[in-house]
Amino acid sequence: MSNGKILIIEDTQAVAQVIHEILEKNKFSVVDTVISGKSAIDAVRWLKPNLVFMDIDLAGSLGGIPDAENISDKMDIPVIYCTVQPDDITIIWHDLLNHLLVLRGYLNLSKKRQNDAIFLESLGKEDQTAKALQCQNKFPCNYQDIRAQAPIWHDLADIIDSVIVQLKPPSIEINVAVNNVEIFADPRIEKVFYDLMENSLRHGSHVTLMDFSEREMEDELIITYCDNGWGITAKDKNNLFQKGCGKPTDLGLFLSKKILSITGITITENSEPGNSARFKMTVPKGMWRSTKRNM
Repeated sequence: MSNGKILIIEDTQAVAQVIHEILEKNKFSVVDTVISGKSAIDAVRWLKPNLVFMDIDLAGSLGGIPDAENISDKMDIPVIYCTVQPDDITIIWHDLLNHLLVLRGYLNLSKKRQNDAIFLESLGKEDQTAKALQCQNKFPCNYQDIRAQAPIWHDLADIIDSVIVQLKPPSIEINVAVNNVEIFADPRIEKVFYDLMENSLRHGSHVTLMDFSEREMEDELIITYCDNGWGITAKDKNNLFQKGCGKPTDLGLFLSKKILSITGITITENSEPGNSARFKMTVPKGMWRSTKRNM
């Protein structure tokens, strides 16, 4: 069953093909691909898509953004902007795209099924996906700007508490055994902890416990995150921090590893296959400090 009709407006054939393949893998119907703003307006009028993907750098007299605003405002059809940028920028865009695709799919399902258990379940999934999308929007979408910002000191407990507030995991016990410690990391460090918890909610199945802890080992700080879900398969463990692990648009853990590596922090997953998930982050000497005051 198709999740909805989507029109692609992109003047670079290779990019349009990649978007087309991603959408089809997520069971969306691509009704057409056009290459100019004028063709886009005509195509929207005739095809009446549910959603439009448009290049913000589209060639033509108006350019992508004015055309998109015309479609969105006058024709009441949502538009997702996309563009070809350096690889680091597209990582964040792909995360946003993934959440948007899931959200549109569940919304479509909800409209077709009313007053039954499936309808209520879909609403719950919509809400969870929308929260994920809102959190992603908190992170700057221009990686070039982020790289201009130097790493800063972060209170580890504050990071975890902020993510818990954002996700509000339902009926889940969360233990945070982290006190009086700061880590020196990229400004996007919060996204790392968000992705770990969000992955537990999405993939862990029946997760009822999440646990954070830290300990000193020689000159290093070891931060551990684990849940009590179904764990990670042997196949996925081998590619866990690669682009597209799980789904073609899943790049969260790939990006998390990249964020941590900026200040030399490493991350590994060391659970037994299929037996909960257990992540270990190792913070090297000089990249962490205790904030506990001597009495």
